[in-house]
Amino acid sequence: MKKITFILSTLTLLSFSDSFAQVSAQGVSGRGTLTFYRSNSDNKPSVIGSEYIIEEYKSAKVNQGNQSFQIRFNAHNNVMEYKKDDENLILIKKDNTFIEFSDGRSYELISYTDKKGKTFDSYLYLIKNAGKISIYKYEKINYVEARPAVNTYDTGSPAEYKRASDSFYIKVGDKVSELPTKQKDYIKMFPGKESEIKEYFKSNKINFKDNADLTKLAMFLNSIS
Repeated sequence: MKKITFILSTLTLLSFSDSFAQVSAQGVSGRGTLTFYRSNSDNKPSVIGSEYIIEEYKSAKVNQGNQSFQIRFNAHNNVMEYKKDDENLILIKKDNTFIEFSDGRSYELISYTDKKGKTFDSYLYLIKNAGKISIYKYEKINYVEARPAVNTYDTGSPAEYKRASDSFYIKVGDKVSELPTKQKDYIKMFPGKESEIKEYFKSNKINFKDNADLTKLAMFLNSIS
């Protein structure tokens, strides 16, 4: 029995080792590593829609390094995919925490707690880093299962990937929370700055889903921090 267990453990270890790999990458100060594992995406069933907001791989730098890689963001699985020699690979999150695309998009691996009290480590789109204040957007694509026809008059629907509503987060110092949308919550968040916050909200009509408005908000909050 012990012999069988040993053999199974060895096979598992070999399988695990074969699934992971790493490639050297030039960092800002010396050598770094871009770590990844192999994806099983080629075995996915046919689904309408896409897991990606931007389907194409784009040039991107990792962890503020100097070397560029072909990367795309999978908004369904919340992972960064890396293309190397026509092979689709997945970056290991804990080792690859900041992805900066050449088109200006940046994603940062952030630990946060949602309204239900659950903690996640997710890649969030960085809208603005204003110093002490950063505002992020969580982009998500859901998988909707196929719905069979219930009668002869119903056509049913195929499985599909569907874009979910974005959610937004604010980082104040080291604390990350969901972005408030009410003036009173900002007054609680920044005690002693009630007059400045009231004046800002009075003078600015804020769309809490607009990147430009949220960029201005981040800069204002940083100025009173």
